[in-house]
Amino acid sequence: ISYLEVPEPRRPRTEGIYHPGHDLNIDLETYLGTLDPSRPTVGILFPQGQWMSGDLAPIDALIHALDEIGANVLPVFFTSTPSEITGSKGIRKVVEEYLMEGSKPRVGAAIMAMGFSQLPLANPGTGSTNVEVYNFFKDLNVPILQVMTLWRTQAAWEENTFGLSAPEISVGVVGPEFDGQIITIPIACTETDNEGRRTSRPIPDRVKRA
Repeated sequence: ISYLEVPEPRRPRTEGIYHPGHDLNIDLETYLGTLDPSRPTVGILFPQGQWMSGDLAPIDALIHALDEIGANVLPVFFTSTPSEITGSKGIRKVVEEYLMEGSKPRVGAAIMAMGFSQLPLANPGTGSTNVEVYNFFKDLNVPILQVMTLWRTQAAWEENTFGLSAPEISVGVVGPEFDGQIITIPIACTETDNEGRRTSRPIPDRVKRA
């Protein structure tokens, strides 16, 4: 229809700061200016897709729990793989730009809320050649705690004596161990709301334990 004006497409943000108490588009430098330098700082890394969908209850719970114990929180959403098409910097650049200042870490520890091994995703190849995988997490040189969201309801998880399922172990334990992460515990389950949408729901005592 010729009379309709179609705006130019806009790329969604592929990485950035998220905090429920701040502007949605706050930039890194502005956010860093709000932190208390007398407090320890803990980073949180979580998937961009979670930020896009607004399924942020577990991240909000982590932020609140860290704030309660007197820590600054540096929550960063990211896309694992760099891409010229989407503009994504990839997880390696995100770690370097958000969690580090030059060669020094901005954080004393970090929490990784995304599964899988991030190292091969940060430098993907075609599979036609052998590519040496560089562990950029060693440059950060702080403890990184791996948390996970289960793909089941809390009731189903509590009733199952086996704990994690095989896919949950593969994604949330085995993959991250290749990166050197410290495996912790599930902090959230997946529930279905009244409209039939699957959402992540934090498990309060598990969040505090992590």
